[in-house]
Amino acid sequence: DFVYLLLWYVGLGWSLTGGHLFDFSREAALYHAVLIGAFLADKIITGLYKRIYGYELHDYTRLDYTVRIFIARRNPFLICMLIALILGDPMIGLVMITAWYVLTLIFHLMRFVYLPISGEKHQYESS
Repeated sequence: DFVYLLLWYVGLGWSLTGGHLFDFSREAALYHAVLIGAFLADKIITGLYKRIYGYELHDYTRLDYTVRIFIARRNPFLICMLIALILGDPMIGLVMITAWYVLTLIFHLMRFVYLPISGEKHQYESS
């Protein structure tokens, strides 16, 4: 998941900025920076959780496993870009996928903090 999603996001940013990913005077470069930052932070959070607690954050409870189906995946990216295509503006897709990933990061941060202090035990084993 890490490599191909990151490449998709970099490719999208490259395309929408005309190759000027670090020209933050461009709106697309700002959204792209937030997207990449949220993507990397999310990968760090989920990886750190596994390293500290020995379980994947995505399979700790049925809620985590179910939410994993919908967030931080290629399918939401494709849906957002399809909507952008239909509307004729790829920036809409970048804004939508950035918002989606920021919400994903917020959810994972909340679970990262909540699960250890909740006393909730590992309940779900993904197959």
